[in-house]
Amino acid sequence: MANQEDLKLEDVIAGLRAREVELARRVAAVGAEKRRAHGSLDPSFPEQATQRENDEVLDGLDEVERSELAAVRAAIRRAEEGAFGTCDACEEPIRPARLRADPAATLCIGCAEAAERAAARD
Repeated sequence: MANQEDLKLEDVIAGLRAREVELARRVAAVGAEKRRAHGSLDPSFPEQATQRENDEVLDGLDEVERSELAAVRAAIRRAEEGAFGTCDACEEPIRPARLRADPAATLCIGCAEAAERAAARD
């Protein structure tokens, strides 16, 4: 970990692992709900319509949580490989305050802002 003053790698990894467990639990719960593990569709057509609308919400939650889970796992891997805290774009250290706020961050503030500006232009 590159020059991350008061940020302890062990604490960061412990926090990331706890987040990984929570996200994995939530992904599994959403998956069970999507498979209707707790029962099939209601026989009432209006209720079925509501359940199907909920499926769309579940799909969105599943996508967001799977994406975050992948980012957390990647951060754990970077920490284990000694690359945690280094910007993927400019290879400069990511400030500890940013890593405390988002331990899965892969870009420093400057590169993240540049990426957002570029995405906004597209």
